[in-house]
Amino acid sequence: MRKRINGWTVAAAVLAGLALVVGYLEASTEYQVMGGASVGTLHTYRVVVTSAGDAGDAEGTGYSVRAVNGEVRALRVDYGSGISATTDIDIIGESDEYHPQVTLYEKDDSVSDTWVYPVVQRTTTTGTAVSGEYGYPLVSGRLQVDVVSSTARTGVVTVTAYVVE
Repeated sequence: MRKRINGWTVAAAVLAGLALVVGYLEASTEYQVMGGASVGTLHTYRVVVTSAGDAGDAEGTGYSVRAVNGEVRALRVDYGSGISATTDIDIIGESDEYHPQVTLYEKDDSVSDTWVYPVVQRTTTTGTAVSGEYGYPLVSGRLQVDVVSSTARTGVVTVTAYVVE
């Protein structure tokens, strides 16, 4: 026995499938605080650094493809296998004429993969530090990852940033 499928049923199924695909491809999550106020959308940015030079002295710089415009909540730092234990890394928010450079993470002589949760100390309107008060660093520009004193290779370090925009 054959069942007839109505045109609206097919259209609804196609739209539902399309919504699932679009939802799957979107790499962001909406966050809300109690009371329903929106905090923002979590976006991920990945920077893969390639270094060149002599062993133990190789250098490289990588940039995020897109500019970041929000609060950096977390960084995942993944070092490539077999790289020099003398590797130094700096992760910064790039500066321009309107925005200062923001240092997010600095680590010398390390090859241990890690999670980083950067914070900055809050200040008063006069610039005085507020004891015990911290916030997330704001970045408005590309992420820049500098690697020095390392091994020459592609993917010497991969950094994934989680940013609420």
